[in-house]
Amino acid sequence: MRPNQDEPLPLTDLRFGISSPEGDDLGVLASQSTRYILAEYQAFLAEQERRRTALTALRDEARKSIASFLGTRRAEALQQFRAQHRHPALHLPVTHPHDVLTAAQDERYRESQQLLRELNISVEDLRSLRRDWRMHQVKLAEPRVVNDAGVRIVAERDVPDDVVRRRTNPWTIKEPPFSVSYWYYDWKTWGSGTLKFGESIHKSTGGIGHWSNYTNYDSGNWDLLYLHITTSLAFWHKPKSGGNTDIWVKLKADVSGYFVNLWNESGWSDSDTHMWSLVAMEVLGVPGTKSQTQLWEYHIYGSDSKYYADAVAKAPDVVWLHFVKPLPPGAWSLLRISTVDERHTGTDDVSTNQDMLNRWFIEEVHVSD
Repeated sequence: MRPNQDEPLPLTDLRFGISSPEGDDLGVLASQSTRYILAEYQAFLAEQERRRTALTALRDEARKSIASFLGTRRAEALQQFRAQHRHPALHLPVTHPHDVLTAAQDERYRESQQLLRELNISVEDLRSLRRDWRMHQVKLAEPRVVNDAGVRIVAERDVPDDVVRRRTNPWTIKEPPFSVSYWYYDWKTWGSGTLKFGESIHKSTGGIGHWSNYTNYDSGNWDLLYLHITTSLAFWHKPKSGGNTDIWVKLKADVSGYFVNLWNESGWSDSDTHMWSLVAMEVLGVPGTKSQTQLWEYHIYGSDSKYYADAVAKAPDVVWLHFVKPLPPGAWSLLRISTVDERHTGTDDVSTNQDMLNRWFIEEVHVSD
């Protein structure tokens, strides 16, 4: 975890810790792993910089296009309306807060519709223009989610009985503490809004994953957020025979899910929130062995003032992963298990408070020998 959650977050960072198998050349194994992790991180940074540059240019184009559609006089009138009708502050105690907020929203909606009529603005034309630009943003920003057959999520009833019963022939069972941990991230906000987040990675307990919170109570025209965070734990294994190796991973949930609260600030507001959560497995440093599959995905688009929440998984829920890859005989291999989380939000005059949670424990790993 970061030592002080209130300190400003750097836009990107990499943290890792490596220990090598006892009795072997620590320097060689550790340096090989370090080189691979750094190379992976540099490739990640290059891709994130490409996306950030493209999104910044697209946001500028979108704002100009919307301003041109409205014209100076109408744009200033809408801006003045937004400034005068911000999200109402509730002073506790409030007997019926939902009723208070609903009444304020209804009144504001009536006033905004009256203003749009006076300015001769079609709300559907304005939303259509914004949505067209939002679709361009999604194409630029959304992750390349590839669910391949290399790693599968398997129901416990379909896991081999000798794995469930923790038999050690022909299996080697790995449990915390693990030898290697590392995590990296990249994030960016445009316009208003505050992002807080942290990793939940612990070699001693097998914990992986992250939490993040995004708030924006002063949303303007075309505010954006994106966050990518990868957390990984890995362990060393030296197979006797090598070749195609069965690997079963038991993940136990802490909590995995989302909470999204939206407040339509104006009668012409829109927002779009997308979250992806994946798991990945890899023989670290061996090309072609990385495989990933999606745990869950959440998407909400529109102009409603609502809240949405779901615990996709929570303790004591269990997920099993199955991974088959070739390992060299008689040599140490570093097997990595990761969470890969990404989230994007675009808000046009929509206040929001959002949480994404994806925290798991790697309880045990079974490797065939």
